[in-house]
Amino acid sequence: MIKADLPISRRGLLAGVLGILSVRSEVWADDDDDAEWTRPPFFTDEHFDQWVAGDAGSLDRWYHQFEVRLIQEIDAIANDCGLSGPQKQKLTLAGQGDLKRLHDRVEAGRRGFHKIPRQRENRKQVLDFAKELISSRPFILAELFDGGSILAKSLAKTLTPKQLEAYAKGKRERWFLENRREFEAFLENEMNILRLTPDQRKSLVGSFANASIPLERGTEPRVMFMQIFSMVPDEEVRPILDNRQWTLYSNRRSSYQRRVRVAFANRPSSFLSREDDGS
Repeated sequence: MIKADLPISRRGLLAGVLGILSVRSEVWADDDDDAEWTRPPFFTDEHFDQWVAGDAGSLDRWYHQFEVRLIQEIDAIANDCGLSGPQKQKLTLAGQGDLKRLHDRVEAGRRGFHKIPRQRENRKQVLDFAKELISSRPFILAELFDGGSILAKSLAKTLTPKQLEAYAKGKRERWFLENRREFEAFLENEMNILRLTPDQRKSLVGSFANASIPLERGTEPRVMFMQIFSMVPDEEVRPILDNRQWTLYSNRRSSYQRRVRVAFANRPSSFLSREDDGS
């Protein structure tokens, strides 16, 4: 499964934006001195396309990688729970609907880009637009087939309860596999703080690994680790810990719950996350 773009550092973001801005389009006035001349925008659609496409280089290659990812998503679902021919066809059409919606939102964003002044003297306003777009891209693209996507909604209607259970289990296992080392390091730190015995460690690891937590791709792994840590049912954790450990665990869980809420509330948004209003 193809991972979504990883969040980039501020320095990398600024370097990327400034590098893209080195691409210029110069249009000269008519040689006729009496001809009326309209100054062309300094920031063009070429800039916009590069902000959207990023490392893909072009919008065509950028869209193609998601067509490939859709095929991989459907194959992963089929491997998890088995799909009939009609089910696979229905889910594929739903995923193609998500690709069409992404395309429509990109073009809606382009229209928004055209509405702002794009001359050299408006550089700050355009840079703010570009930074918002680039910083939000990893989150938006990671959720392309998740959350409120057409594919996700179609899954709920197309799969049987047994298939949905198998799919959720497979999705969770893939996520843990992709983030195994980081998750193990996170848990090791927590267990050291709680001062768990070997038997306690084994029991607690099992509780976390089997937790039925909604996993949203595009979310920083550490935020997901904190969410998992804070959402495991009390009845699974309390019998494992003594009174001192339980008090400490409860305090850390409350802290993580607050931090997770803040993290999700502060996730970047851009035109790619908003419906096209047709304007």
